[in-house]
Amino acid sequence: MSSDHKMFLTPRETAHTIARNGRRVLDQNIGRTLVLSLLAGFYIAFGAQLSTVVTQDAAQFVGIGISKFLGGSLFSIGLMLVVVCGAELFTGNSLLAGAALHGEISWSNLAKNWTIVLVGNFVGALFFAWLLFETRLWEQGRVAETAIRIASAKCQLTFSAAFVRGILCNWLVCLAVFMATAARDIPGKLLVSNCNNS
Repeated sequence: MSSDHKMFLTPRETAHTIARNGRRVLDQNIGRTLVLSLLAGFYIAFGAQLSTVVTQDAAQFVGIGISKFLGGSLFSIGLMLVVVCGAELFTGNSLLAGAALHGEISWSNLAKNWTIVLVGNFVGALFFAWLLFETRLWEQGRVAETAIRIASAKCQLTFSAAFVRGILCNWLVCLAVFMATAARDIPGKLLVSNCNNS
């Protein structure tokens, strides 16, 4: 079967594809990178808000475990948008280290990309938060209370706990991006984006 008709790439082919795709960092101008990273911050914030709205009272009906699974599944919609729409998310762009290791891009270009994308993701998420505040949707039900509880719990983590959780989260996102790169169709990309965030 030719590569054009394969249902998915092998792990080796996927790794080479990701490394080759890293060259876009050399060709893509700063403005485009910034816009795509703003969109990624917006998309992830959208997924987080959807997860917060749905899980605000889900635990009392389905239990904490199912509620967390449901929240993770809905949160992954943000990553689905990033993968399918082609936005620049820092956690996914961590895979570009593979392109640097293969000599496709320089480490300085990678650091520049990561800096722009981190800033863009942060600003995009803040912009979404401002839009959401203006809608007053957080006044309905216990959305605001749930969001504050989530934020408070994260702020109380020790540095080491937060750091290790960040590593584990990034690992899952990289796996999702890796498998989405291997998938050759939209349903496959959506499925693996959801599986790795649930």
